Amino acid sequence: MKNIIKAQLYQLKSQRFLYIAFFGVLALSLAMTYMIGVGSVPPEIEPTASFMASSAISMIWLLVSFFTAIFTGYVCASDFGDKTMNYETMSGTLRKQSFFARVIITIPFSVLFSIALIAADVLIITALYGWGGYIPAKVFVFRLFIAAFPIMRMSCFLVLVSYIFKNVAAPLIVQYLVYILISLISAFSAGGSPFLFAITNISYIGNFELWATFGLETSSNYIFETYISSGDVIKTIAVSLIVSAAYIIVGYSFYHRDDLS
Repeated sequence: MKNIIKAQLYQLKSQRFLYIAFFGVLALSLAMTYMIGVGSVPPEIEPTASFMASSAISMIWLLVSFFTAIFTGYVCASDFGDKTMNYETMSGTLRKQSFFARVIITIPFSVLFSIALIAADVLIITALYGWGGYIPAKVFVFRLFIAAFPIMRMSCFLVLVSYIFKNVAAPLIVQYLVYILISLISAFSAGGSPFLFAITNISYIGNFELWATFGLETSSNYIFETYISSGDVIKTIAVSLIVSAAYIIVGYSFYHRDDLS
């Protein structure tokens, strides 16, 4: 299994497409942060990173999830195309070694790269506009930490998709179809649990509700709601861990029985 992990890490370092995807998503997220953020900033106040990022964070997560799908598809499904999976099995490599070597690469790096994309976006905007005082930085960092759990859940789901379809593009396509499904559910139902899908859980964790107060003789005040209940944090972590484990178990079961044809 160590040799497979080393081989995967070497391929990742030499894969230009992933670098292009990473910086492409970063560029799009910066553009989205600017457009949504500046558009949401009232004319009477100066734009700051805390206001802009908090206004655009839910949409930024959608972009980041596309990179997660691209990354997962490459690590878990690319070796089906050139029959590397078959060669590993024929050379005596156990299927659990082949499977979990890729899972060990996919999940931590998916979480790391996703957090890195959000952090880079916010740091660049902060360098340009300053952080501001609308949201304490430690609150934003805490939300990123909690978001790591549904990101892991999303990655595990995409691992399952990769092993079912054995195609690099499958995770990205399925991820897009999930968004369509979420949109349809939102259109025909009033609300719904934010824990139903990983991406809705991420958006819920990253959302800061904006409140505005207006006065006839006083300036307007804009306040972001930074409170999140401990119950929601516990539910996010628990659901993410349980569902992630289920995805991995089902994924390995499917791969273990697959004839690799």
